[in-house]
Amino acid sequence: MFTGHKNLRLFVTHCGIHSASEAVYHGVPVLGLPITFEQPRKCARIARRGEGLVLQWEQLTPEAIIDSVYTLVHDVSLVQYLLLDVLAIIGGVALVIGVVLFFLARSIFKRFWPSSSSKAKLE
Repeated sequence: MFTGHKNLRLFVTHCGIHSASEAVYHGVPVLGLPITFEQPRKCARIARRGEGLVLQWEQLTPEAIIDSVYTLVHDVSLVQYLLLDVLAIIGGVALVIGVVLFFLARSIFKRFWPSSSSKAKLE
């Protein structure tokens, strides 16, 4: 399905079980607009887990849509959470822990690692 397309930055959906699950699987932020049945519950779970935002039909204004889209596309913490979520699906908990530890170690010991410019000087 198209939610795995490399250029997709955001997915607006009614939070049907298949479309919302696929968007989360591919790490695409979701803007949920639930209508009936299981959709409000699915949208609420996506929002609770930090995988997207929900707008109720009563809240639907051009400003609310613009604000939600901007938040979903530019919020770094959301992107980081979705990345960890995708890693958990692909490789399980061990892979996620490894990636988190790698980035933590890199940020702590960054001053000890040679930069690309210093590597060029050595060669």
